[in-house]
Amino acid sequence: MNIPMILNTNIANNYFTFTMLFLFLLASPSVSTYAQVIPHTGTVKIITEVINDEGGTKQPSDFSNCVDTSGANSNRVHCSSGNEQGNFVTSIPAPFKVSEDPSTPHTGYSVSYSEGCSGSISAGSTNTCTITYNDTYSPTIPNFNTGNGPATIFSLPQIFE
Repeated sequence: MNIPMILNTNIANNYFTFTMLFLFLLASPSVSTYAQVIPHTGTVKIITEVINDEGGTKQPSDFSNCVDTSGANSNRVHCSSGNEQGNFVTSIPAPFKVSEDPSTPHTGYSVSYSEGCSGSISAGSTNTCTITYNDTYSPTIPNFNTGNGPATIFSLPQIFE
């Protein structure tokens, strides 16, 4: 009589183990949850710096910068206000170039670009571009006939020919 009792206990334990394993697998996330998501876009971070060491007063938000990802089949230009913390522009992988917004040029400032402002955007990568606007020196020349003004409004006689 002991044999059937042992047999019944083993069957019950095996059934319990199988049931618990089934419930664990049922409650577990699917295999696709662990699959790596491959990005299809890249990002350009545009940082705007302004140097006002010659009397300029503009701030990064006074400037507008554009990312041009135009290719053979598209004409994509994205412009945004300058930001010293950086603006992020997402694009499909493509060649790109960052520039000052041509529709809002700023006189009195020179523009320089870091190495990351042109090249190719790769899927999943972030390129960092720093645009620096530096105010330029503009001397004021006294004109005793009409008042003061920037040097560009006066013409000097040509002495040497």
